[in-house]
Amino acid sequence: MRFRVETRDTLRSALAVNGEREWLFAWQCFMFSALESAEFSGTGIDPAPFPELMKAGCKIDQYGERILLEKRPGGQTVAMDLSACPVAALPAAVTMAAFGHSADIRGLHALLDFEGNDAASALQRALYRFGIHTDFCDRSKFKVLDTGKLRVPPGPVKVANPIVALHLLPLCEKTGRFILEAGENFPGKFQPWIAATGLELINCD
Repeated sequence: MRFRVETRDTLRSALAVNGEREWLFAWQCFMFSALESAEFSGTGIDPAPFPELMKAGCKIDQYGERILLEKRPGGQTVAMDLSACPVAALPAAVTMAAFGHSADIRGLHALLDFEGNDAASALQRALYRFGIHTDFCDRSKFKVLDTGKLRVPPGPVKVANPIVALHLLPLCEKTGRFILEAGENFPGKFQPWIAATGLELINCD
């Protein structure tokens, strides 16, 4: 299915999230938003990747079910080790690339065979459409190269992996609207997450 990806509304500064993947998507949308701070609440959130994600330029404090976010200057060249939480690799890689930062992201073994296909290769192909160059070194370290300004893809961005498709959506905050061609079951369970963060998918089929 083809969707036009665009911004419908701004991310709310207070948002309820449930589970690791929804929290990571919300964190990524916060990084792309105009907000300087936000407060999320939710359960099932592993704080293990917080120190690594903070290298992207975001202070993260957790108080029980409350997570406070505040943007801070981040490094232009960042090394992250996400071995403790490989699912954070996709949002981290897209975020670092979109802001023009170079990054070495380790601990991506879980992305080699995610839901039946290689999520790392799918991410590389998709990011290239936006003018972002990457390298997957020894199939363990994902390297984002500083390639300058993002571009609007000339035609649909085809992504079969639903998680990769999800984490590409916030790029519209930087590039403007673009066309995403995803699997027929997308967005499925992700639709409420997408709506809550102010993004919109408009069916083009």
